[in-house]
Amino acid sequence: MVYLCRTVRLDRIAFKRKAKGYLMGLKDFFNNLVKRSRKKEVEPDDDGSPKDPLSFLEVSEPAACLAAELLFPLSFSVGEIPVRSRVLRLAAGQDAFDPAPGGPWFVWKAETPMGKLIGYWQLPNPAQGSDPAAESAWLKTAGTLASGAAAKLKATLASRTSSMPASFAAGPSAPPPLAGKPVFRVDFKYAVRGVFREGRAYASLNYPLLIAKSFGCESSAPRADPIGSLLAASQAMLRDTKGAAWVSRTFKFPVAEGLRSYIPIYELFNLLSDSDLRLVIQNNLVTKTRGGNLGAVFLYRQRVQTDKGIKEILVPPQSFDHQRDDSLFPEAVFAEGRLDPKNAAMNADDFIRRNDAVYENLFLAIRTNTLSLSAQGTLLIREIYVAMVFASKRRKLEAMIKTGKPLSELAKLPERIARRAVDSSGGKDLASAVFGSAEALAFVSKWCSKRKNDEVKEELKRIDDSLTDGTANIDSIIAERNLILEKAKTLIETERREQERLRERNAKRK
Repeated sequence: MVYLCRTVRLDRIAFKRKAKGYLMGLKDFFNNLVKRSRKKEVEPDDDGSPKDPLSFLEVSEPAACLAAELLFPLSFSVGEIPVRSRVLRLAAGQDAFDPAPGGPWFVWKAETPMGKLIGYWQLPNPAQGSDPAAESAWLKTAGTLASGAAAKLKATLASRTSSMPASFAAGPSAPPPLAGKPVFRVDFKYAVRGVFREGRAYASLNYPLLIAKSFGCESSAPRADPIGSLLAASQAMLRDTKGAAWVSRTFKFPVAEGLRSYIPIYELFNLLSDSDLRLVIQNNLVTKTRGGNLGAVFLYRQRVQTDKGIKEILVPPQSFDHQRDDSLFPEAVFAEGRLDPKNAAMNADDFIRRNDAVYENLFLAIRTNTLSLSAQGTLLIREIYVAMVFASKRRKLEAMIKTGKPLSELAKLPERIARRAVDSSGGKDLASAVFGSAEALAFVSKWCSKRKNDEVKEELKRIDDSLTDGTANIDSIIAERNLILEKAKTLIETERREQERLRERNAKRK
């Protein structure tokens, strides 16, 4: 088990990545990504022949390679164990076949409307050359992983009419005879229970072109450019999923209500570009999450039943890539022990609550232009915040509206009290109190002037708009909803005290 404690991180590699900021639309982003990654630009010949296609791409933007999941799935499960992958690099051509030493091979084949497809995976043993027992154990582990990956790939192909397989088969394979042959290669890094390993996948040069064609975007990439075709198909996938490509990468956490699907901050790291991740960590996360609270964003404690009774265990992050992420944190974070296990969240609920706070800080920083990320990074954080954090808060507001509170309780009070509570409330508080209920609006409107009613209607529109775009402060709306009832209770208490003083004065006169 690998913790975020510096003293036990054996795989930490000190490296620096050059940060690059991209503030551009998705189309410009992908076009520029292709241009930056060409090893050699060849001007067109006099006959107008195209430039050389891409032969290699070091991937710094994970969203650029979503379509790689049609060769090796980027998220899948082995039983209840989640596996999450990130593409590292792409290669194409006669020199692209570059297998790692040793390690088991697997092959998959599918008959689809795109044609007969075939791909190879290599999942090398990270401890190559270990004792025979360990090698044998890894063969079994790799086989289990490949089985889970094959099931997910089959489902992914079947989810689209253009790639639905009439037949699909996968299993162990001998090393393929691809040396010196033109192939397409995907290098990826996958996480299982907090441990990252690298693997490779191979297909024909034609496969990425078929993928692009199935998405209707083959014209977006140069002819016979496998890497460019994969980038174009990935862009189409982003468009088709409306930015929600992260949904399949959630993990399940044991909260009080049961298992909750959630994408923690450490998995967000794997979806951000190198430059965006640097800005998120250094310009927001580390500065906004004080002291040991930082550790609670990544670790939590969990009580489990064992043969010897209930035991508390420490649950580390399932996909925190130390090799990539550690160097992005200031040295002071480790020197001060801010990520040590002692700072773990109390439980999964506390862990998610703290992650919610980080997402909210990131969202507000983007909205106020105090954190400038790429177009894709901005979209990603907004999508996750609105779908996970904001939606959860909105459900609380909707539950409150469904009960009819606070107006249902206000209506039970004497009319003079209710009217005085309305009279002493401003348009903003009244709008919060009646939002979502035409009956509640009618109840308070009869005691409001035309000017106040107009103010209430304007505030109601503002609330509705802010809930639609995810900018509403729902905690404030809920607090404001309760103000009118609190005022009514204060009026009742004031009347009670006045009546009590009146009785005391009358008693003294007698």
